[in-house]
Amino acid sequence: MRVTASVRIMRGFMDAFPHVVGHTRARQVLADAIRAGRFGGTLLLAGPTGVGRRLLAHELAKALNCQGQGPQLPCGSCGPCPRPAPAKFPDLVVLEPGDNASASIGIEQVRELLDELALAPVEGRRRVFVIDPASALTEPAQHALLKGLEEPPERAVMILIAEGEDELLDTVVSRCR
Repeated sequence: MRVTASVRIMRGFMDAFPHVVGHTRARQVLADAIRAGRFGGTLLLAGPTGVGRRLLAHELAKALNCQGQGPQLPCGSCGPCPRPAPAKFPDLVVLEPGDNASASIGIEQVRELLDELALAPVEGRRRVFVIDPASALTEPAQHALLKGLEEPPERAVMILIAEGEDELLDTVVSRCR
């Protein structure tokens, strides 16, 4: 019985997010939640720069909207799968600071994101909103974001990317998975 379970887990791992290297447990948990239709509304991807947080967020956007029927998630061949960049896929919205390295994400940008959050998906099943880096959110912007984190529409997912939970308000972190 144990051998069968580990084979099933290994197969699920091999089929989930093939472009993401490592992060075995995280990939498995995320894939299982998507396949079971239990993917929550808000996710915090925390870890050091360069470990693939943004790549995973884009792969999640594809997987959440994947229309393929095979075991691989995302399938890589249906409409949403080959288009990870926001400019190519209208149901992926990335909120990031301006060109200046010290730039922040302010309350007005968050209010615009919250307006977008209410809109239905254009092509996919869900709209995915990525805030990268979430540490760039000003404190007032984080407070404004709380409303969207508390009650995200069922057809929307928010992914916050940060190096650590300590970069965000405790109230923001408590509303993320």
